[in-house]
Amino acid sequence: LSASENLIVICSPSAVASHWVGKEIQAFQESGKGQRIFCLIVSGDPASDEHNCFPAQLLERTIGDPLAADVRPGKNQTLARIKLIAGLLDLGFDELRQRDAIQRRRRWALNATGVTAAGAALVAITVVVSTAPPCQDAGERLIGVWDQAAKQEIETAFLSSGISFAPDSLQRTMAILDNYAATWSDTHTEACEATQVRGEQSEALLDLRMSCLEERRLDLAAVSNLLRSPDPDLVERSIDMSRELRGLSRCSDRTALTAAYPHPEDPDIQAKIDALRAPLSAVRAQVFASRGDRALNEITAIVQSAIALDYPPLAAEAQMLLGESQLTAGLIDDAETTFYRAASSATRAGDDRMLVRAWTKIVTLQVDYRGELKEAERLIDMADAQLSRIEHAPDLEAAVASARGHALTRSYQHVAAKEAFARSVTLAQEASLGTRSIYVENLSAAFVELRELDQAQAIVEDLYPLLVDEFGPEHPKVANALWSMARVAQRRADYERSKTLSRKSIAIYVAAYGSDHPALASLYQGLAWDLKNLGEFEASHDLLNRALEIDEARPNDVEFFVRTSVYNTRGDLYVSQGMDDEARTAFEKAVKLWESDQPGHAGIATPLSNLGALENRQGRFDAARQICQRVLELDESSLGNDHPDLGWSLVCIADAQLGNQNWDRALETLARADGLLASNNANQHLRAEAHFLTARALWAKGDRDEAQQLAVDAQAG
Repeated sequence: LSASENLIVICSPSAVASHWVGKEIQAFQESGKGQRIFCLIVSGDPASDEHNCFPAQLLERTIGDPLAADVRPGKNQTLARIKLIAGLLDLGFDELRQRDAIQRRRRWALNATGVTAAGAALVAITVVVSTAPPCQDAGERLIGVWDQAAKQEIETAFLSSGISFAPDSLQRTMAILDNYAATWSDTHTEACEATQVRGEQSEALLDLRMSCLEERRLDLAAVSNLLRSPDPDLVERSIDMSRELRGLSRCSDRTALTAAYPHPEDPDIQAKIDALRAPLSAVRAQVFASRGDRALNEITAIVQSAIALDYPPLAAEAQMLLGESQLTAGLIDDAETTFYRAASSATRAGDDRMLVRAWTKIVTLQVDYRGELKEAERLIDMADAQLSRIEHAPDLEAAVASARGHALTRSYQHVAAKEAFARSVTLAQEASLGTRSIYVENLSAAFVELRELDQAQAIVEDLYPLLVDEFGPEHPKVANALWSMARVAQRRADYERSKTLSRKSIAIYVAAYGSDHPALASLYQGLAWDLKNLGEFEASHDLLNRALEIDEARPNDVEFFVRTSVYNTRGDLYVSQGMDDEARTAFEKAVKLWESDQPGHAGIATPLSNLGALENRQGRFDAARQICQRVLELDESSLGNDHPDLGWSLVCIADAQLGNQNWDRALETLARADGLLASNNANQHLRAEAHFLTARALWAKGDRDEAQQLAVDAQAG
């Protein structure tokens, strides 16, 4: 359009219905060439409202109907051609008609193959109209978006970043975006040919498909632009953010496109919506890169504009991105409010997928920040009900199943959580989600909590080589897999293996980001636990101090679970060193954090168990029994009555009963503990402690032979 001197509009009712015809007219008018637009009527009736053939953009700047050449059946075809040519050549219609009458052999003509005439401007139009094959311009639309120049700029930026895993991320990101761009071009060409070549698709459906493809092109452009200035976090996210580009299959889904909320009839409103698409894609790219906090001002303005336009699909889309941006910025209350508003807009728009996404986000907030597990369960049920309205959507089903698993985990219902996470893994594999590694790690953690350690080890060891292949050996996702493997080894009390794996994981993060990255807080805490159990007390203290320094330096939030874990580990470390008063202070800090942040949460059982054991150690047996009885009730509520982890509170209670010389009660309690700890997946150190306490009780009752044998077995254990 920008290179053309003239625009010929083929006028028909289809042209009136076409969004893109209107945009082309508007663009030509805005370029200052509105006087060089010529009309050729091929069908419809200019005098009929129902069958009008003039697009609204033509009528806006014209008094009455535009001048047009009318080549409808029954009209004077010769006069129509002369009328069009006269306009193109800036000649008077009467003059040209006289020439035609005198020199018919010159045959000025405009036909289906184009215009033939002298004059450079007209010849240029003839070339465009008559020789350019239809539907071959998809590649041109990606110039500057995803072409060789764009790729070269991204490659230079990545390789000069100095980030250890940048070359691997670059290679994989390029492959993903190359495939996306090729699929976009193929889909664009197919959509065009379905209407313009094969005639099997309506103009209206072509408009819907092209509108969908244009949004995806803007998304690709935004990601491409962002990748040209990468920082370490962006390099880490580059593969995932490329995978998270909205799918192109929807742009070929006739049912979904025609069932969607209709475009506004007012062309001015549609133009304003279109004008918001590029900035919205730019924000979406920032959110994909986990940098939505940097786009808060932009997305806030877009949301306000979308609401003013009263177009629910755009409002829901923008509100979801605003909620994500607020969440990244640590504005939890604002994010929750925004996600609820997005759910309302999605309901108005009839967008079930968007509604499920909104509910899932709210569930995450309720579980991770509010501890409102009942509300989370209610919202998950609502999301499940909404999923029933959508034809199989494994990506959304995986997200909802994972959210359910997290809620169940936080309420310590690990069996049900395992089932939910297993379902999320299956669905993620079906949907070929790039985020499936997260679902696998969640399932592994559930196996660990249930002490099904063989299964936990198997799936993380299977995951590790897949991640190396997908992301490269130095990527943080690989570090996370190593960390998961370390946690399994830790539960097996194989602290040497856990230490080795943890150090490998930490080394990847430090090489990529330095020693202050927030993720290192939990990694240092886990390694400190290994070192404590290996007797490396000083090194363990240093790591715990480092973990707290990193955690306290977070600008937006407190990583609650990291903080409580650090205090628990520090208390255990002090106990190992015989520093009981310091241990009590550490455990009480952990309990206080739980009670102030998430009162009533079953997670408080861990520091309470530690406090109960400390009370026994210091001879305060009644206090110890009361604390450990509370822990037992919490564990039974969340884990059931047969979980091996109940052994901790039972052993603590039995120890207090022994201290009060209640031998028979202690033996009953220990018998129950031993039955639970008989499983191979149970903590065998704890079982050995139970056997030793049983030996003490038997010895006190006079059964010296059995007591001595149990004590020997306990020592061997």
